[in-house]
Amino acid sequence: MEFNSESRDTRIYIVDDHYRIVYFNHALGEVFPSLKMGELCYRALCGESAPCSDCPLGQEDGSDSIFYNQQVDQWVEVNTGRIDWPGEGRCHAVFARKIQEGNRNLFFNLTSTSAYDVLFELNLTRDIFKILYQVEGKYDLPACVGRLAAGVEAAAQKMVHPDDREVFRKFWSLDSLLNRLAAEPNNTLKGQFRGKRADGSYCWGVHTLVPVRHGANGDKIVMCFIQDIDEQKRRELELRRNSHLQDTDVDPLTGGPSFSGRRRRF
Repeated sequence: MEFNSESRDTRIYIVDDHYRIVYFNHALGEVFPSLKMGELCYRALCGESAPCSDCPLGQEDGSDSIFYNQQVDQWVEVNTGRIDWPGEGRCHAVFARKIQEGNRNLFFNLTSTSAYDVLFELNLTRDIFKILYQVEGKYDLPACVGRLAAGVEAAAQKMVHPDDREVFRKFWSLDSLLNRLAAEPNNTLKGQFRGKRADGSYCWGVHTLVPVRHGANGDKIVMCFIQDIDEQKRRELELRRNSHLQDTDVDPLTGGPSFSGRRRRF
């Protein structure tokens, strides 16, 4: 890995295999004015008493990760790699950049969803939701920030199609949400519901839930992406209806046309 010129917006620091900071740039120093060489990165930068269970330093060289730093109350995009540092030997180089919450492109690597209309941040520890992005004027959405449990029930009553409400409540059961996410091979849950548009009509959407990085003692946070699948869902339902009609037109015994239930005209 090459150590090149510093970007004004990129916070760069070097740590050895014992998590000691052996270098940091001016951008990081501005965020942490009291930071000193030799401090342990997890204590000085994350406020943790031990290395984070999902520390970016454990990732492969060049891999990207996104996590929430509760110390500075920011979402951070991190890239790490190994580097030979003068006088310290083999170390870890960390490149961190603050994520602008309105820039949805930076969250694409959390999910296979390539486009979405709404992005929620769900803090399960503090029972808070926050809308980070939304297509303006498309959906009937709640306030940008609110209580999570109350928001789920309000959405079930006012923003979800009546026929989908019970399925919606089961999918959004907060007590079992993290366990269900952990049980999935890719740690991703998806549910399909009809949501209310701003004009009062309903359209199908898929809700994709993805857990994100946080410190070992940090808040439990999940991202929710809502993607419009109305057109493809309606095509799928139409195909099912047509297939069902074709099946009922076939006599199961003869394999020929079924005339049961039909009124013959002469």
